[in-house]
Amino acid sequence: PPDIVKKWAGVLKSASTDTRWISANATYGGIPRVLTPEETAKYVSENFSAYQSLAKSAGIKMQ
Repeated sequence: PPDIVKKWAGVLKSASTDTRWISANATYGGIPRVLTPEETAKYVSENFSAYQSLAKSAGIKMQ
C-alpha cells in the first residue's frame, strides 16, 4: 500500500544519514545506497533479466 511504502521510504532515508548505520554497512563490506520507491522500481525493471541470468547460471531455480 502507498502509505506503507511512503513510511518505509522515510525510515530508510533517515537511516541513510545515520553514522552508525553507515559504519555497520562498511563493517560488512556494504555500500549504502538508498533509493526512492520510483528509483527502486526503475532499478528492478532495468536489472531483473541480468540477475535472472546470473541465478540460472548459478543453478538457482526461480520460484
